[in-house]
Amino acid sequence: MSIKNKRIDSGSYVEIRKGTWDPKMPDGRRDGLVVGVSGKRKDRVTVMFCNGSLIDFHKSFIKVLQRIA
Repeated sequence: MSIKNKRIDSGSYVEIRKGTWDPKMPDGRRDGLVVGVSGKRKDRVTVMFCNGSLIDFHKSFIKVLQRIA
């Protein structure tokens, strides 16, 4: 699926792709819940992790595991 057509909604359970890292991400966990989608092209995704961190990623770095919404 192309990045342009990838649908990511609030409430989706996602995984951050390997090779993408942020110091606020929890150790050993790359999964989280989408709490918001923003940006002019709706390509910036805010993900909440199990440690309570909210981190923004471009949607190209996200793999949807389960659509909840």
